[in-house]
Amino acid sequence: MHSVITLSIQSPGGLYGEATVENFPTRNSYRNPVIAEAMKSLGFVNRFGYGVQRAQALLAQNGNPPAQFEFDEHSVLVKIFRRLP
Repeated sequence: MHSVITLSIQSPGGLYGEATVENFPTRNSYRNPVIAEAMKSLGFVNRFGYGVQRAQALLAQNGNPPAQFEFDEHSVLVKIFRRLP
């Protein structure tokens, strides 16, 4: 079991499109591809489908345990834990 949860983020809507519990986070689909492309064009996104992997790498680099994800048909919950001592 990991140490104390520092941050929990719940996103409504569950996984979408081609994304499933089995292939997350390597497979994704965007609910609004027009907005996704606009965010990339404006420089807010530098690479599609890489955010979760990048966040996990940055947590590891900082000494934090990996984020944990919980899925149901109505939401996605991510738990981020305090850095290991």
